[in-house]
Amino acid sequence: MLARLPGVTGVSREGGRVTVTGTWDFASAVTSELARRQVLAAGLRIEGRTLDEAYVALTGHTLEV
Repeated sequence: MLARLPGVTGVSREGGRVTVTGTWDFASAVTSELARRQVLAAGLRIEGRTLDEAYVALTGHTLEV
């Protein structure tokens, strides 16, 4: 169900933990879908990339300091 939401690029499960990855504002789509299905997300954590990580992901180059 989560893999089909807008912006979601991956869903993996390890034991009781489900990890959802995506682009832009995928977190609101995920949390809305969970609420719609009355699923309580315990220990929800949202992480973003640092500017350095985003630069490397976009360009394939590391920053020269």
